[in-house]
Amino acid sequence: EPFERDKKMYSEDLLSFALLSALLSTLLGLALARALLRPLRTLGEVSERLAGGELTARANLGRDDELGRLGNRFDLMAAAISVSHQQLESARDEALQANQAKTRFLANMTHELRTPLNAIIGYSEMLLEESEEGTLTQDLNTILSSARHLLEVINGILDVSKIEAGKMEIFWEDFALEPLIKEVEVTIAPLVCERENTFVTDLSFVGTVRLDRLKLKQVLLNLLGNATKFTK
Repeated sequence: EPFERDKKMYSEDLLSFALLSALLSTLLGLALARALLRPLRTLGEVSERLAGGELTARANLGRDDELGRLGNRFDLMAAAISVSHQQLESARDEALQANQAKTRFLANMTHELRTPLNAIIGYSEMLLEESEEGTLTQDLNTILSSARHLLEVINGILDVSKIEAGKMEIFWEDFALEPLIKEVEVTIAPLVCERENTFVTDLSFVGTVRLDRLKLKQVLLNLLGNATKFTK
């Protein structure tokens, strides 16, 4: 009986020791897991903040182990991203300032050029009203047509700045196509002759349209200008 009693006590002690060991192992495992998960969770949270635009976010784990070294490399990467973002913002601001300066220059330049051109057009129209049919009239028409074309080119340059500023507008109007085509023909004739080409227009089908007259003329002159430059 004493032997059986001692054996039973020994078994109970052994079982208690096993249970205590299992409990201690579990607690130790939980503590170790928490110690590992906390910095990983911190890295995850900082990553989300960085992705959300908070470029000053850092992990700052303050550990002298593998996780600490990982956190340090992560913070260095975040700092590099922040510097790159600042450089990009600075380059963007400089580009915007340069674009604004270019837009102001174009607007000022076109204004300065349009003033004398309008005077040339006005005087040419006055001289045409007083002149008789002949060579002088033809020359004045050529001057007037060329001045108007140059004015439209300048207006086209101004249109570029309007496009970049998002302020381009379409001016709808009803007009006859035939006078417009004849204006284009007079303007393009020197280029056609220079390349020894032939330019023929057929006005039998044209009528009245509703378009932006200036932009249609710009399109036709660009198309025909390229055609004369690259065709012989």
